[in-house]
Amino acid sequence: MAGKLIPIFGLPSNAGNPVYAAVTVVVAVAVAKHGADAAKRLVWRTLAMLVVGHVIFLFANVIPVAAGNEVPSAALKTVTGPGLRIVVASFLAFALSQFIAIAVFTEGRSALGYVVAAFLAQIVDSVVFFPAAFYKSSIAIPNVTAILSGIGIKTALCLTAVPVVWACLRRDATSERPETGPEQG
Repeated sequence: MAGKLIPIFGLPSNAGNPVYAAVTVVVAVAVAKHGADAAKRLVWRTLAMLVVGHVIFLFANVIPVAAGNEVPSAALKTVTGPGLRIVVASFLAFALSQFIAIAVFTEGRSALGYVVAAFLAQIVDSVVFFPAAFYKSSIAIPNVTAILSGIGIKTALCLTAVPVVWACLRRDATSERPETGPEQG
């Protein structure tokens, strides 16, 4: 897992889980407001920003100011500390899970469709990430509680956005209705 485990809602998790859940919500809103193609472009752009951000952090780690100062150096090592395999697994799991969520949500454009898509995205993310990141690795795989709590935390955070997604869907549905009135005869 990226960084260290921290308690969220009293459960072991990592700081990336709330961010991942927020991205899942934003992608769902993009599907609801602009369609699947726009949401896919958003995922690709987010992935590109993650890659660029990671490269910047890697270079920042060797800057003399950070390298000579323990506090920034330790902070940067927490961000860049995971090996390349973990970073690639994270990016792969993120993209795959979001594209699956887009497909599922596009098919069932409803609040329930969003819930199913969000939950499925969290499962796919974990099922892809953990084997890819830790298979035959010397790094210890996080315990099952941390994995399951991560899925639960991300899903719970996504569920808090159901009213937002529902409102976007509802607004789209009302704006797509043809106007009727005496002048349209």
